[in-house]
Amino acid sequence: MAGQIPLKQPGDDAGAPDEPGRGPAARAAPAEQVLVGPSGGGIQVTVVDYLHEPWFSPARLRRGLSSASISFVVHLIVLAVLGWWAVPQIIHKGLPAIIAEALNEPEEELVTVKLDSQIEPAEELSFSVAASEALGVEGGGTPHVTEPVVASALVDRVPEGPRATLDQWLTVFPGSGENEMFKRMLEGAPGRHRAVVDGYDTALDRITQEILRMLEKSNVLVIWCFDESKSMKDDQSEIRERIDRVYTELGLSDTAAGEALLTAIVSYGRDFHVHTAKPTYDIGQIRAAIDQIPVDETGMEFMCQAVGRSIAQYKYFARKGKRQMALILVSDESGEPSNNFQYLEAMVQEARSTRCKVYVLGREAVFGYPYAHVHWVHPQTKHHHWLPVNRGPETAFVEQLQTDGFARRQDAYPSGFGSYGQSRMARQTGGIFFLLPSLESNVVRDEKTREYEMKAMRGYYPDLRARQEIVTDRGRSKLRMAIWKIVSDLNPYRPEVQKVTEMRVRFSPDYKTFVNQVAEEEQKAAVYLQYLDEAVKVLERMKPSREQEQSPRWQANYDLILAQLMAYKVRIYEYGAYLDTFVKNPKQVPLHKPPDLNLEYWKITTCEEMLTKEVTGEYLERANTLLAECAKNHVGTPWAARANWERKRGYGVTLEPVYWHTWRKGGGGRPVELIPIPKL
Repeated sequence: MAGQIPLKQPGDDAGAPDEPGRGPAARAAPAEQVLVGPSGGGIQVTVVDYLHEPWFSPARLRRGLSSASISFVVHLIVLAVLGWWAVPQIIHKGLPAIIAEALNEPEEELVTVKLDSQIEPAEELSFSVAASEALGVEGGGTPHVTEPVVASALVDRVPEGPRATLDQWLTVFPGSGENEMFKRMLEGAPGRHRAVVDGYDTALDRITQEILRMLEKSNVLVIWCFDESKSMKDDQSEIRERIDRVYTELGLSDTAAGEALLTAIVSYGRDFHVHTAKPTYDIGQIRAAIDQIPVDETGMEFMCQAVGRSIAQYKYFARKGKRQMALILVSDESGEPSNNFQYLEAMVQEARSTRCKVYVLGREAVFGYPYAHVHWVHPQTKHHHWLPVNRGPETAFVEQLQTDGFARRQDAYPSGFGSYGQSRMARQTGGIFFLLPSLESNVVRDEKTREYEMKAMRGYYPDLRARQEIVTDRGRSKLRMAIWKIVSDLNPYRPEVQKVTEMRVRFSPDYKTFVNQVAEEEQKAAVYLQYLDEAVKVLERMKPSREQEQSPRWQANYDLILAQLMAYKVRIYEYGAYLDTFVKNPKQVPLHKPPDLNLEYWKITTCEEMLTKEVTGEYLERANTLLAECAKNHVGTPWAARANWERKRGYGVTLEPVYWHTWRKGGGGRPVELIPIPKL
């Protein structure tokens, strides 16, 4: 029997070697000191000799009463206003919720404004502004990664009209000092980690507005940074067609005339390519540069490194021309995880040091999972493949189980957010992450379009702080460390773990080979069951810690993972029992089917019928109860969706025959050279 995997105590691996590298903690910048301007000419300053004045003098008493009275009244008014506002909030929300919100810096959601899908430029420059956006409030439905659905209650349209400039708004504040302070406050504000849009039209219209705002202050340099993956070619073509509209509408503004707005085009995959040696205002050169973007066949994308290099490449031109910078990242993936771990914070620092805002046209991350899988059928063998695409996760580290109980996850439950890296770079640089609907209709398996409830999701925002800060906080919590340890120990993407925790789901049609495979899997299942049982006990002992946990997100992580572990105990027990029964009494199926189908393998699937219900009945009932409680406690969230899916899967196991087409032969009986499986 394979060696047992010990379940370590929750605090054992605060600095586990398999955890991604940690950089030095970011040092907080010193608070800016604001000096009150000096006294001008004509102002008399009366100097009082306080040193020789008696302590109980009438003059001192009058000054003290005057200043004390004014201070008392002012503070009393301030405290009354704060009390009137804050006390009902605390009573309504509860103090722990307020603390959690402050730590995670949550944002309201952007109301989705559905614009006309037209490529032709407008004849005059105007804006459509959602009412809630004008008030600085966001709110919108989250489209599923296939076909977007925008809730009608969340869509609003306001009559079009010119947008007031920042300087016009500042006229309500008298005095240049207040204006400058207010401008600095706005410029230093964080960006938006999510703006739900229904396509490139909406996102590009918003980017047009952002560029115009920047042009009101100074000249601008915009860098378009394109992902070179094969899956992005259609997106690049669409943007190329629509970019005419963006620049034509910008040209309607006097602020964008001539060389006021320059553009650069770069792209990346495994390598980094510059397509405009010097920024240009010529729309023809911009289109030609986009056409030069190659397709990277390696499937590797060094996103964070490419964004940092893009800014470094052109910051000289920006400084020379005293231009503001903006970078627009166009990608359907989050890039190589190792590259992101290494370069994300350095890239953010580079962008902030050059005051370059980063806007991301990206896709929705898969809930608690780094990958989406695209269905692809080999044109020759007719084999079905699920090609991985790096799309997430929405958090700095995976917080969900990476296994479906038997093997690696291949689901694509939407998270409601973009990937952590892209969301963080947009937020930290004052940009926007535009959450685009996915165009790959073949990404999601057996999933209908899903839209989470925005009100319910409000407390479940992912933590977008630097990874080092997140690791530090996690190390202080026994509950979070225990969850992280279990997720890591069961992660089938770790080779040393895969050998034990990834059960075989495809078995040979050859009976002798099949029997040997079953014997091997039964030994693994015994070890796996022992670990699952110990992990359940650890989490159940931590129920009090779960109740004390301030974050609804981590409470939900605990609820779902505990329920899944219990459910997987039942399924793995059933798995071993069913395979043993099948060896003794295998199904009888034909080895060949006309015209050219052969039995390729037996595949494990779940079902309602069970062999071991009398033995596992207590655990089965407990699993269903925990899953139902998770769905009830976190309704309208991906945790509830995932819990409901686990309940509907069934706890029984069966083997189904899978047939494939015979490989086509070339002339003289020689096999045709196979088309390689693409890397997306």
